Amino acid sequence: MMGKNKKHRSSKDRAQDVLRCDVCSETEWEKSPAEVHCSTCHTNICGPCVAKHMASNDSFKHDIVLLHSANTDVDLPNCPSHSTVKCELFCKQCIVPICLKCLSSNHNCHPVEEITELCVTIRAKIQKNTEKLKTELIPKFKNFAASEEGKTKQLTQAYEIFKSSIEDYGKKIHRAVDAVITKYKAKAQLMSETDAQILQQQREDIKRFLSEIKKEAAQNKLLEKSRNVTELLAYKEKTRDAPILKNIIPPVFKFLPDALIESSIFGYFPNSQVVVAQGEPSWKTIINPVSIDVTCYTHQMPYKQLYRIASTKLLGLWTIGSENIVRLINTMNGSIVKSITTPMNLIDICTNDSENLYVCDDKTIYKKDSGLNFKRCFSAPDSWSVKALAISRVTIPETDVTSGIPLNLLMVLTEGTRQCKVVCLTNSLSPMREFQYDSNRRNLYNPNRSDFYLAENRNGDICVSDTTALVVIDKLGKFRSRYHGQYTFRELFTPRGVTTDHRGNILLADFGKKCIHLLDQNVYFVRYITGGGSLDRIIDVSCDDNEGVLVAESDTGKIKYIRYQ
Repeated sequence: MMGKNKKHRSSKDRAQDVLRCDVCSETEWEKSPAEVHCSTCHTNICGPCVAKHMASNDSFKHDIVLLHSANTDVDLPNCPSHSTVKCELFCKQCIVPICLKCLSSNHNCHPVEEITELCVTIRAKIQKNTEKLKTELIPKFKNFAASEEGKTKQLTQAYEIFKSSIEDYGKKIHRAVDAVITKYKAKAQLMSETDAQILQQQREDIKRFLSEIKKEAAQNKLLEKSRNVTELLAYKEKTRDAPILKNIIPPVFKFLPDALIESSIFGYFPNSQVVVAQGEPSWKTIINPVSIDVTCYTHQMPYKQLYRIASTKLLGLWTIGSENIVRLINTMNGSIVKSITTPMNLIDICTNDSENLYVCDDKTIYKKDSGLNFKRCFSAPDSWSVKALAISRVTIPETDVTSGIPLNLLMVLTEGTRQCKVVCLTNSLSPMREFQYDSNRRNLYNPNRSDFYLAENRNGDICVSDTTALVVIDKLGKFRSRYHGQYTFRELFTPRGVTTDHRGNILLADFGKKCIHLLDQNVYFVRYITGGGSLDRIIDVSCDDNEGVLVAESDTGKIKYIRYQ
């Protein structure tokens, strides 16, 4: 009896290790291990008894789930394909939850994972991330928040010093201006006294001369009545040195434009810089700089149409237009310094700091001599035409060019509408290098254009505008970039003159959009220069070394000077 009870207890202990089916026979020994759970009836069921259980009461829907899912703390979603069944699995291949029926049909042989286990993994990741936020980022940014107050205080103090420096500098400028005004007023007073003395002396000379000729007139009148032959024969007309009359034109003080007064006194107003501090968050914030365009002055040129301009960098600007006259103007006051009439139909003009001036028609390049004449220095080969000029300052290393001679002149040559190339000349004005094709033997430039504009950047890049695009190659002729404009305007991109500034930026005139495209050295667009909307049909541009660009308007014949930052 005791052995039987022992055997019975042992079997019962083993039965408690697993959950048994609640639908099987009431005899404990005949109950099978439960495989699923009916969430509706709260019943554990083995596989063979599922149908029997569902048929036992078909008045409501039985929610059958895997046994371990019955005790989970997540709400399993309904299967979109089998609305009466819960999704207990997750298909890793299709990245969707599925039920057991889906596993045997559409997702057969797909790698799956139980949703409950997946949720456990996800919760572990969430817990790990939360722990990282609490232990790392939150303390770190608490420190940042605390330091920001100190930064604000330091920034306020720095700006107070900055404003105080401006005020101190202003007082210094006031003293300097007062001193200059006193000096110039004294100079003006001296000039006034000197000129007054000249006029006083002139009045005295006139009075003396008038007295002399009156005296002579009286003597002549007596002589007229004389009967003495000897006196009459001895008469000779006196030679008189009449005083040279002078007119003094007093000076007129010419005021600088306000923008130039400000920049000449204070220079360039510095902007603060926003940078990402080392060791702080690595995300980047793009800060667009404020665009400042100031049209400082406008000069009307005596051309019906302007064609090309070239700055001498020394307050001078050479110009050519519809008349065959080359003019040098003073960029400050617009006065014409020199005028050279030529028999050529000029196409382009270029110069450099030493004022070597080159001009060209469609066949020949001329260089200005020390006077006001042009000497022929280069002729294009037969069937070729000269389209644009630029002076180069880049030296090609001896490893790249046999002679190592510094380049002197660049030009664009075309052969009808068939070929187009850039030719580099040496100081001896003989062709040294030619750039026509890229590495794939494709044309760099569009030969089917009539107008070209040429400039060299400070890094040696050669920039060619052909009225449809800007093409940039390096100093060895390797293709760098082709710029087709920005598509933010309705007007077509119509590039014309091109120039570069002392920072290596490229400035490209846009004839139709009435603006200038400012590009960086890598031919990336920076912004537009619009001159406050005052520009009209820009044909050419030329930079000085002071953050300024001279702009030629084709139809108005105006030269405008724009200060940009």
